[in-house]
Amino acid sequence: MGINVSIIGITGVVGQKMLELLESSTIEVDNLSLYASERSRSRIFKFRGQEIKVDKFCDDIDDDIVFFAISARFAEEFAEKIKNNVGKIIDNSTAHRMVKGIPLVVPSVNGNIIKKEDKIIANPNCSTIEMVLALHPIYKNFGIKKIIVTTLQSVSGSGLRSINNLYNETKEFISDGEITSKFYPYPIAFNVLPFIGSIEKNNYSTEENKMWEETDKIFNDKIDVYATTLRVPTFYSHFESLYVETEKSFEIEEIEKIMSNDPYLRVLNDKDNYQFPMPISSANTDIVDVGRFRRGASDNSLNFVISADNIRIGAATNAVRIAEYIVKNGYI
Repeated sequence: MGINVSIIGITGVVGQKMLELLESSTIEVDNLSLYASERSRSRIFKFRGQEIKVDKFCDDIDDDIVFFAISARFAEEFAEKIKNNVGKIIDNSTAHRMVKGIPLVVPSVNGNIIKKEDKIIANPNCSTIEMVLALHPIYKNFGIKKIIVTTLQSVSGSGLRSINNLYNETKEFISDGEITSKFYPYPIAFNVLPFIGSIEKNNYSTEENKMWEETDKIFNDKIDVYATTLRVPTFYSHFESLYVETEKSFEIEEIEKIMSNDPYLRVLNDKDNYQFPMPISSANTDIVDVGRFRRGASDNSLNFVISADNIRIGAATNAVRIAEYIVKNGYI
């Protein structure tokens, strides 16, 4: 027996990827409803051989699983209106991530915190998801005291308009030698922006603070996380450089072995052929690439790099995995 599912925000990059991944998922869907704003009403999307027409947002949704691919402001408002009538809301926005009592979940890391009575489950930030997936086997085997991470994040993290903006800026620069169209405060083509979001009181950006706060919540542990998040002119996949200090000492060979045995990771560490994680290797995949393992300053420290598709692993894939976990465990 299947379930009833809704995707709210179907016309965005993440919403459409949720639909694609839901189609290939293990979830049996009896009925799928797609919602967007008025201007997208009556658009048609295909799902498992059917054509489904987009409806305008409404308050009378009563499906078993509802995916949110919408803004935080709208997610907060809409969740209050429908949460008592639906089975589970899986929210990809920032609205519920740090709310006490609402689980923030990467299923293979902390799916066990989900309870049957939970109405809202938060999907973490894209850069946090790939980082905790890469760190999970290290955390389990050696413990983690400190993380220093620098992210190089693609423009797709800002949505479809930003993808189009990078394309247009690149064309302008090549043809005219200057850039006039802008989505960010500064041009992104042939540039690097040294912040993502706004700069907060502690001088870290909102994206940097998210990585610290969310990592602590997911691991349910107090870990020193120091993040620097950069926006770079690539279309898809986020790249991260990590320095980790562990509770226990380890050998580099141990790290590579435990990561090779993790089904959510792919080790790319062939130094002879320069085969390492890159955005072009991780784009359009549902796995986190890890590699370039190097000893840090002590037997308890490690440097390495990772890359993952931010729209898939960092958003839609994790959301669908949450739904699969819920269904498998009979939580709806």
